Amino acid sequence: MRNTFCKEERLNKVVFSEILKNGKKIYYEEFILIWKKTNQKVNQRFPLRLGISVPKKNFPRSVDRNLIKRKIKEGYRSVKNFIYNNINTKLQVILIYNSKRKPYIETIVSLKAIFNILIHQLND
Repeated sequence: MRNTFCKEERLNKVVFSEILKNGKKIYYEEFILIWKKTNQKVNQRFPLRLGISVPKKNFPRSVDRNLIKRKIKEGYRSVKNFIYNNINTKLQVILIYNSKRKPYIETIVSLKAIFNILIHQLND
């Protein structure tokens, strides 16, 4: 599997707002992960669809928000194989970066940890 983050893996605005209202939440360090199982016909290559959000309240400059989103996407791409090998249902996930500082290398470790928590919740 290629470590990419293509258009089919991203959430659209309608689904994004639905998950925000009805999804289950996991809080871990600087992230909030909101997830929901789906029965929709989703591309079989991508059992997980992801949306990333960085609040304007914490980072008023769009340059900073976009930089953080790029770093989170890069971190997601690095743990993508781990996630896909351990889930067996179709999921829609929103990652919210809820910190006032810019992410560093430990952000990737936090991403793997929060997805590990999600996998444990799915298996219970």
